[in-house]
Amino acid sequence: HMFYATTREQREMFCRGRRMAANSPLSKTEKDKVKTSPALDGAKVDELLAEVVQPIGFWQIGLVLLNALSSPNTVVLSIFINSFPNHRCQMSTDIEAWFSNATTEAVNSTVWSIRQIAEIFSPLPDTSTITRACEMYSIKRRANSTVEEYIALFANASARGIPTEKCSHGFVYDYNPHQYPGGVVAEWNLVCSRAWEAPFNESAYMAGMCLGFVVGGWLSDRLGRRIAVLSTGMTEFIICLLACLSPHHMFYATTRFLIAACFSARVAVATVIAAELTTAKYRSILTAIGSVIQLTVHRMLIAILAYFVHSWRILTGCMFLLNSGVLILCFVLPESPKWLAARGRMKATGRSLYAGYRTNLRFANLFSKKANRQTCMSEGEFMGLIGPPCLPTTSETEEDEVRNYMPVGDVEVEMHASKHRHSSCWCRPLNCELVWTTFLAIILLTCHTISLYGMVFYSTHIRFHVSLVVAVNAVANMPGCFLSACLYRLFRFRKRPLLWLILIATTFQSISALHTLILQPDNDILLNVFGNIILLLQTAGIMMLFVYVPELYTPLQRNRGFGLSIGVSRIGALAFPFINQLDVDVIHGIPLAIYAGISAIQLLVLLFLKDTNGEVMPPEEVDGRECTQLRSAKSGTSSEASQSLHDIA
Repeated sequence: HMFYATTREQREMFCRGRRMAANSPLSKTEKDKVKTSPALDGAKVDELLAEVVQPIGFWQIGLVLLNALSSPNTVVLSIFINSFPNHRCQMSTDIEAWFSNATTEAVNSTVWSIRQIAEIFSPLPDTSTITRACEMYSIKRRANSTVEEYIALFANASARGIPTEKCSHGFVYDYNPHQYPGGVVAEWNLVCSRAWEAPFNESAYMAGMCLGFVVGGWLSDRLGRRIAVLSTGMTEFIICLLACLSPHHMFYATTRFLIAACFSARVAVATVIAAELTTAKYRSILTAIGSVIQLTVHRMLIAILAYFVHSWRILTGCMFLLNSGVLILCFVLPESPKWLAARGRMKATGRSLYAGYRTNLRFANLFSKKANRQTCMSEGEFMGLIGPPCLPTTSETEEDEVRNYMPVGDVEVEMHASKHRHSSCWCRPLNCELVWTTFLAIILLTCHTISLYGMVFYSTHIRFHVSLVVAVNAVANMPGCFLSACLYRLFRFRKRPLLWLILIATTFQSISALHTLILQPDNDILLNVFGNIILLLQTAGIMMLFVYVPELYTPLQRNRGFGLSIGVSRIGALAFPFINQLDVDVIHGIPLAIYAGISAIQLLVLLFLKDTNGEVMPPEEVDGRECTQLRSAKSGTSSEASQSLHDIA
C-alpha cells in the first residue's frame, strides 16, 4: 500500500494544475503532450505481462483451454462419415426376403454373403477383397415363376454375354467390422457414378481451410482478435447445426466447406491471441497446450464417440455441443492487449491487462497461505502504470483523437523504412531469388500437407477398427510435438534435422508400401504400427517446417512469404482424397507408394533451399541506423515510466 500511495502522490505532484474532469476537452498543449509521450507499444505490454500481470497463469491457460475445447477438430470426421462400404444391386422385395430366410434345405448354402449374391446378378471386378456392383444382368422374370427359377436364369450370364442395366431398386450395403457403419455413402447412395462425391467433401474441407487462413488473418487485423474469434465461432456453431440437418450431399459438402473456413480462421486467430497474452518465453507452452487439445484430446474424443454412436448426424451433433463453448467465450474472452496498444487505445489495453492481472492474482491467492496473499490493485491504480504520466484519465473520445499520433512499434520501423526506399522486394518486377524461394517453399509445404493429411485419412483403409486407429494416431501426435522441439533445441541449423526426419519417414512409407503391395496381408498390423511412426515423424516435420520456412525470408517479407506459401499448399492438398481412393479402385497399399514418392520430392526440394539458424536476418530495406534512431527515441521517453513500473512490481 505504501508503494501505491507513493506512486499516486508522485503522479499528483507531477500533474498538479492539470484539469480534473475526465470528459472535458483536451487543450492544444495537452494534445501535444500526448503526441510526444512514450507509446504503449508491444515492449511495454510485454513488460506489464512479465512483471505485473504474470506471463503465464490461470487467465492465459484458462482462455487457451476454453478456446481449444470449444473448437473441435472436425477434419477427422470424414474418416468416419465417408467410410465406403461394399455394395450390390438391391433386388425386388420377395427375392431379398428369400435370401434373408434361405436355409440349407432351400439352397446349398446356410449364409449368403453380399459377394455371393452380387456374383449371381452382377458382373464384378477381378478382386476378392471388395464388392462394388453397379449394374445387374438384364433378365426379365417370367410371370408366376419362383425365386429359385428366376435365380437359375442368371447361371453363366457373363459367359453368355447377357447385357447389363443400372440397379433399378437401389443398393444394399455391407460395412466390414473395421468400418464406421453410419456414414453418408449409404444414406445418399454415393457409389458408382456418384462415388466421386464422398472424396469431394474432403476436398471441400481443405479448400475451406485455405479460405479460412486468409479471412481469419484479415478479420483479426482489421476488426480485432476478439471479434474474429467470436464471429467465426458463432458462425461455425450455426453451420454445424445446419450440417446435422443436411437434406442432400451437396448441401452437406457446402456446410463442410464453411465449417472448415470458420475452424481454420478461428484456430489461426486463437494462436495469435495465445502468443499475445504472454511473453516470448512462454508462447511455446501456451501453443503446445492448444495443439495437444486439438491434435490429441479432440481426435481421441471423436474416436470414442464414433465407436458408440453409429449415426453421422448424431456424431456431427456432438461437435455442435462442443462448439457451444463459444457462448462462454462471449463473456470471458478479452481483446488482445497488443492489438489494442498498436492502435493507441490505452484505456482498453489497460482494462484487458487488468482483467488478466486480477484473475491471475485471485487464483494465486486461492492456493496461497494467508500470510503470502497479495492485495489486488484497484483498476485506477493499475491504470496508473499505463500511458502518459500527465494524462491518466484521457476519455475514450480523446483516445480516438490522438490514436493516430501513437507509434506502433515494429510497424513504425517498416513504415519509416518504406518512406526512404522506393519499394520493397515484393514490389520489384523481377526478383529471381525471392520467387525461387517462394516456389520451392510452396512445393515443400504442399508435399508435406498432402502426405500428412493423406496418412491421417488413410486410417479408413487400414484393416483395424477405424476408431482404434484414429485414437492411436491421436496419441502419436504428442511425441511428434516434443520431437520437433527437441531437435531444434539440439541442432542450431534447421535444414539438416529436417532432412533426416523426412528421409526416415520416407523409408517407413516405402517399407509399408512394399509389404502391403506384395503380400496383401489379411490384417494390417505392420501397416498400423508403421503408420503411427510415420504420423509421429510427419507431425514433427510440419511443426519444424513452420519454423524453417518463415526464416527463409527477411523480417519485412516474412508474413507475406509464409502466408502465400501455406495458403497455396492447402490448395494442392485437395488431391489426397483421390489418392486414398486408389486403395479401393486399384490395389490396397498403392497410396503409400505415392506418399513415399511425394516425400522423396521434399528431400529433393530441401537440397535447393538455403539453411537457416533462427537468427534475425537484417532486411535490405531497413538501414540499421534508422532502426537505432527510432528505438533510441522511444526508449529515452519511456525510461522513467519503466523504472516506476519496476519499483512497483
